[in-house]
Amino acid sequence: MAAIAAEQRPDLVEQATGELGADPFEQIAAAGATSASGLTLGMRATVMALTRVFRRFFVPYQAAS
Repeated sequence: MAAIAAEQRPDLVEQATGELGADPFEQIAAAGATSASGLTLGMRATVMALTRVFRRFFVPYQAAS
């Protein structure tokens, strides 16, 4: 199967531009564009560390077979 280039199907490019806008990455960036504060990062790191400790000591070991 041959790949279809954007030059071969301008109708698909126009359709995608109509649905997603000129730059879809701007929409993605706008959706989650809040910067993380130090408190948020610290809390997340604490949760990750405690989860790791809990799993290390309280979850049974599963040997790879």
